[in-house]
Parts: sequence; C-alpha cells; structure tokens
Amino acid sequence: MTRTIKLDLKGPSGRIELDGQDISKHVRAVDLKGDARTGAEVILFLTPLQVIAETDGVIKIPAEMEEILEKLGWTPPGSCALGCR
Repeated sequence: MTRTIKLDLKGPSGRIELDGQDISKHVRAVDLKGDARTGAEVILFLTPLQVIAETDGVIKIPAEMEEILEKLGWTPPGSCALGCR
C-alpha cells in the first residue's frame, strides 16, 4: 500500500502529513530509511489522543485516530463480514 507522506521536521513548528491530512499531533517519532535500490520507508510511531479501556476489555480509539489507522491499512474489529485482508 502506497501513501503520500510529507515530513517537515523543523522542531516544534514541524509538520507531518499523511495523504494531505496533518497528523503531527498523533506522531511521537518518525524513522526514515531508504536507498537507491529499495526506495524510502517511513515508520510512524503513533500516539493516540486517548485510549479508554472498559472493564470488559474493550478499547475505544478516537475517530480521528481510527481514520489515520484505516488509511494505513488497519481494519476495525467487527468489520470483516466479507473477509479481512
């Protein structure tokens, strides 16, 4: 899966975009690797706004974080009626 990631790492005024959406406040760290043969690989270490764990073990993810994870290929639990990837 190919996505467009723009990195502007100027300290506190930097910006990280995923397919045009600013996700800077959700990114704890970035690891950028690459060479002429294999191209670039970007690893994003995400930090959600909040995670709420209920006593029955359900984890809720804020809608904004869920959208970012889905863009990266995540399939939410319970949405695999026709088969998961």
